[in-house]
Amino acid sequence: MAVLQKYFYWSKLRHDVSKYIRSCSACSIAKPAIKKQGLYTPLPTLDRPWESISMDYMSGLPSTKHGNDYVFVVVD
Repeated sequence: MAVLQKYFYWSKLRHDVSKYIRSCSACSIAKPAIKKQGLYTPLPTLDRPWESISMDYMSGLPSTKHGNDYVFVVVD
């Protein structure tokens, strides 16, 4: 819309563009579906350390002076 408004103006520009997009079959096929997000699920209360862990890694980072270019994280 901002691109159109930069080059064109008429009083019902926003209305006309919205109406055109709603009637355009190619636009409706290409438009991604908007899904409502679900509710958060509460995390369970754990009794012992290491009962549940999460791990993640990332590579391709700038190398350190020792040549390392990755990060590995473990969360208890």
